[in-house]
Amino acid sequence: MKTRKPFYVIAILSMAIMMSRHAESAVIYDPMPVGKLPPNGFFSLDSPPESFPEELLCKVRENAAAQCAPFATCTTATNDVRHIRAALDSLDYVCATNQWNYRLVEEAMNFERIKESPDYRAFASVVSNDWTLALEHLDELATNDLERLLILGVGKTYDEDFYIEHMGALASMVTNNLVLAEEFSWARASTRFDLQSCLIRRYQEPKVIALIDKYKAVQPDRTNYWDSVLSGVAYTNYLEEVKAGLWQ
Repeated sequence: MKTRKPFYVIAILSMAIMMSRHAESAVIYDPMPVGKLPPNGFFSLDSPPESFPEELLCKVRENAAAQCAPFATCTTATNDVRHIRAALDSLDYVCATNQWNYRLVEEAMNFERIKESPDYRAFASVVSNDWTLALEHLDELATNDLERLLILGVGKTYDEDFYIEHMGALASMVTNNLVLAEEFSWARASTRFDLQSCLIRRYQEPKVIALIDKYKAVQPDRTNYWDSVLSGVAYTNYLEEVKAGLWQ
C-alpha cells in the first residue's frame, strides 16, 4: 500500500520546480551603472536598444499607463494636462532605461547633458508650450521628486526671456509653499553663461527688477548680492571679468 506524501511536501516540491524553471528562463539585464550617461548619445522611446529585455520594456510601459490612468477623466478645457503627463511618461521610460535617477539629475553638469538629449528636448517642447499649466498642476503631474525636477528644469532649456518669466513664477510658488527652496535654487542654477549673467546685464529692465525683488524675498541671505545687481555694481564687475576672459 502506497503512502501519500503530506500536502505541504508536495507544495514545497512544486515551488522548487517552478523556481528552477524561472531561473533557467530568466533574462539577465545588466543596466548601466547609476551616475553614468550613455557614451554615444541617447536613444528615443520609439527605438529602444535591442539589448533591452522585452519583458522589462512591457513592464515600464504598463507602469507608465498606470500612472497616466488618473488623468483619463480630464476634460478638454484649459486645465487638461494629459498631454504633459504623456510626455512625462515617455521621459520616465528614458530615465528608467538610462538610469537617470534623482541624485544624478540634481547634479548640474549631468543635467546639462541630459537636457541636451533629443528625449528631454521633446519633453521640454511640450511643457514650454503650457509651462504655466504645468506649474499650476505640478503636484498633480509629478508623482516623485525626479519628475518635479524634470518639469522645473524646463526653464533652463530656452532663452533668457523664458528663463526670467519661468523663474519669476517659481519664486512666487516658493513664497506660497508650493515649491521647496532647494528646488528653486536648483532650477535657478545653470552652467550656461547667458543665463548666469542675464540678470546682471539686464538689471535696469522692469521685469528683471521685479524678479530680483522676488529673489530677495525667497533668498534673504543673498540680499547684499542682489542689491549689488540692482545698483549696477555687479554689472561693472561683470564687464571687468569679461575683459579678463572670465566669461564666455
